[in-house]
Amino acid sequence: GLCLSSFSLAAMVSNPVWGYAADKISIKVVLIVTLSIGVVGNMLYFFAQYPWMVLLARFTAGMGTAVGVGLAYIAKSYDKETLTSATSRAAAIGQSGLIIGPCLNFGLVYIDFQVWGFTVNNLNVPGLVLAFLLLLLIPVTILLFDEVTLKDHRSATKEESAALVGDAGEERSLGVG
Repeated sequence: GLCLSSFSLAAMVSNPVWGYAADKISIKVVLIVTLSIGVVGNMLYFFAQYPWMVLLARFTAGMGTAVGVGLAYIAKSYDKETLTSATSRAAAIGQSGLIIGPCLNFGLVYIDFQVWGFTVNNLNVPGLVLAFLLLLLIPVTILLFDEVTLKDHRSATKEESAALVGDAGEERSLGVG
């Protein structure tokens, strides 16, 4: 419970900071920074040897969340008529991760080996897996993420708006977050 709370506390504290930074710098930069922090936090989790290290790792990983920035990106990317369905789809995707993640953990249950005296097992390997996945998202974000400004979208005609978000209100760029 304490580890989960430390992650949530860090996310609660950091999300307003990331939102401010996204407004002042760019959403893309914030996503790259938060993904990088997530990699560090999950690698700390993988290498943690003591309970306090696990707590620090989860807190660090929580600092790497940018849910608010992702939702702001969705709000900037969709018009009033499709915004609710877009945010609902994003929430459903997030909830599916909470369902699928533990199921995928079943595949890691039997992992238990040593590498250079370091134990790799079902308790620490999820940190390595998540760090790897977040690391993969960094170049994807750099190459494919497209900033959409509120001014671009809100002042666009219906046809221009459709070009910004694609057919049926789906994003054409990869919105990571």
